Amino acid sequence: MKRTRKSKSPARRRSARTPAAGGVPIVDLPAALVIRDVAAVAEALLASLAAGALVVNASAVDSVDTAGLQLLVAAERSARERGIAARWLGPSEPLVRAARALGVDHALSFGAGE
Repeated sequence: MKRTRKSKSPARRRSARTPAAGGVPIVDLPAALVIRDVAAVAEALLASLAAGALVVNASAVDSVDTAGLQLLVAAERSARERGIAARWLGPSEPLVRAARALGVDHALSFGAGE
């Protein structure tokens, strides 16, 4: 019997880089930014940083865990270390609330991209 590979979850596909106007890549975050999907999102964030930008569309996030928040904090810190200003496009209310609840909102410049 031949085994077939399962397709990637919609969340993993959603985190792909999308070119924006002016050629700046945008990283679209999935609806559920949870530990299961952090590796795929990390790949997209690292590729974006390597291209010299960090523009994150966070409008679709409706749930996030500590692993997801840790990834976002690390990405923004890495951007700062490289002299790159992070831009957050429409961070969702659940994402902002979770960041505040865990005390990492100060490490994320959510207001800068709106």
